[in-house]
Amino acid sequence: MRWCVMIMLTALLPACMSLPEHCSRLSISAHYCLSTQAGPAMDADGLTQVAHGDDRFQLLSRLQVSGPRMQLAGVSPLGQTLLKVDWDNGQLSVWQLDALKGKLPPALLPALMQLAFWPVEQVRRGLSDGVQLVEDAGGRRLMQDGQDVLRIQWQGSHPPYSRLRFELPAAGVIVDTRQLEEGNGP
Repeated sequence: MRWCVMIMLTALLPACMSLPEHCSRLSISAHYCLSTQAGPAMDADGLTQVAHGDDRFQLLSRLQVSGPRMQLAGVSPLGQTLLKVDWDNGQLSVWQLDALKGKLPPALLPALMQLAFWPVEQVRRGLSDGVQLVEDAGGRRLMQDGQDVLRIQWQGSHPPYSRLRFELPAAGVIVDTRQLEEGNGP
């Protein structure tokens, strides 16, 4: 009996261990740690819809990438700043509206952006063991033990893409962003 308990605890321990601040859990046993390497330069505004179960909300988003620095901001449709995230020189700085604190892991949004936009080899270096990255013309999938951990779909020929959709099946989360035309951003 004691051996059974020890084996179960050993199996669960990696899922319970806390991750460094610059890493984000994608499922119970899969995570991604942010890359400090430069990504593709971009400056994009979008309309983002987030769904989690029956909860849905919409925000205007801005993504700026210059070298290794990435800045994200989210504003409500009425102009209230919801969050600001800055990833620069291996340092993560996050400001969130009090209502979002504890609900949105600090590294999750920059992790999703890197998973979608950064070169495949850079992304693979940040993935936890046992997670495979599969890419095709319309997106990427992260898989573990034959199951999808994350599905990323895009429309458009190059980053930041005209539409970008993330699905985290285990968490029941869908994030869908459509790029705003230049001059109509937040």
